Amino acid sequence: MESKIFLTLQKKRLQERINMTASVIVITGANSGIGKATALALAKKGNRIVMICRNEDRGLAAQKEIVEESGNSEVYLEWCDLAS
Repeated sequence: MESKIFLTLQKKRLQERINMTASVIVITGANSGIGKATALALAKKGNRIVMICRNEDRGLAAQKEIVEESGNSEVYLEWCDLAS
């Protein structure tokens, strides 16, 4: 139990020390999974986010969700399929 509390405190201290702000952050695969989670977390910190997504419809849905959940309107979507 003590180790769990210790790890929780360490995680909180690390998060407080990390200041992840930049002019613009570009995230690929931002409509799902870790890309979406990253976009959301950084948008919540007030960053300007450019989401790069292959599927425009899924990208638009993710963008809307991130804007609503983060309260940050500076979340932009660029459609880009790099597969070919």
